Amino acid sequence: MTKFQPDEAIFHPEEIFFSRTDPRGVIESCNDVFQRISHYPWERLVGAPHKLIRHADMPKGVFWLLWNYIQAGKPIGAYVKNLSADGKYYWVYALVTPIETGYLSIRIKPTSPLLETVSDLYGQLLAQEKSQNLSPQKSAELLTDHLKEMGFKTYSDFMTHAVDVETQSRSHVLGQKKTNFSHHFSSMVKALTDVKTLGGQIVSDFESIKTTPLNMRIQAAHLGERASSLSVISSNYQILASQIKEIIEEFMQSAEAVLKTVKEGLFLSCISGFQSESINAFAVETNLPDFIDREAEIALLTHQNAKYNKQALEGFARISKEINHFTELSVSLKRILSGLSLTRILCEMESKRIGHDARNMSDIAAQLSDFQNSTGRCLKEIEEQNLQLQNALKGQTATTKKTTSQTAITRFAAA
Repeated sequence: MTKFQPDEAIFHPEEIFFSRTDPRGVIESCNDVFQRISHYPWERLVGAPHKLIRHADMPKGVFWLLWNYIQAGKPIGAYVKNLSADGKYYWVYALVTPIETGYLSIRIKPTSPLLETVSDLYGQLLAQEKSQNLSPQKSAELLTDHLKEMGFKTYSDFMTHAVDVETQSRSHVLGQKKTNFSHHFSSMVKALTDVKTLGGQIVSDFESIKTTPLNMRIQAAHLGERASSLSVISSNYQILASQIKEIIEEFMQSAEAVLKTVKEGLFLSCISGFQSESINAFAVETNLPDFIDREAEIALLTHQNAKYNKQALEGFARISKEINHFTELSVSLKRILSGLSLTRILCEMESKRIGHDARNMSDIAAQLSDFQNSTGRCLKEIEEQNLQLQNALKGQTATTKKTTSQTAITRFAAA
């Protein structure tokens, strides 16, 4: 059961509400839940600037970030503390998106422990705004600095983490199963994190043998003419080592790019899911005033929902392309490792032919063998993670298409 403070406006986790504004932030429409929580009459709410419900505890930097995102045509998620007409407060996690006529904000009740962390952070930021007379932009920069200290590279990383956490917490509070879209994306993020770790292991192992060509040439020089073949082997190995380095670097860059795309897809899917839920809830509301055109509003919301579903599906296509690229890079690494294996065998054969004087070459061959075996194991695990990525991607694509279909049905039924 949700616990409310005496000065908190009652707002339950199962409730979801929205407001739509013009480009200046003036409220053009909203649903019954928003009107009830705000404690403003419909006539006072619709046509008023959205800052009507702004709470004094909110740092200006948060709103600077919000406007910076949506004016650039990008969606944003943010924790916001609002103020009702009777002086009570209520926290929301807001998902704000640009639409053709202005902006759409969908809000849920935050229920995760992250809210307390954010509340403390906002309090600290607000104090700094006042004591240092910070501009909204400087405050926003300070906010992102604080988030970096928490382990988030960018605000986008934080808001994606926050919406995922709040989505799962809300499902738990409501006794619902873990949402499919979050489950699939969590699987993808884990797989990609593992892929990056495995790639990092290959990089680390490569560092331990990158001087091997030089060591081989030094040994060959000490042995003179009878070890001339070892110089040729060394040159071949150096070529293979350079190729390995290039592929590993490309592999790691690709993994980072896919992880970024996956996080974007997670955020878009969360938006799409809550937009769909808002439409379903709005379609059956009974306390709307006559000047709210339900059918027109549902049509607009459905159009917006379809847009974000489309963006999510396009993101999935990019992820699929990058996963295929992973596979291609893995095949290339396997091919080069085969060449490295041949180099090691030739090194061992030449060492045996030369005899005792080439005993140090055995150590070099052992290093090559260790690198080959370690990289081979990593590549096998990477292939397994690629399979996990492909399965999660298929599941999420199916879920998003299903959401699109269900929203279309809702619109038809409402009409």
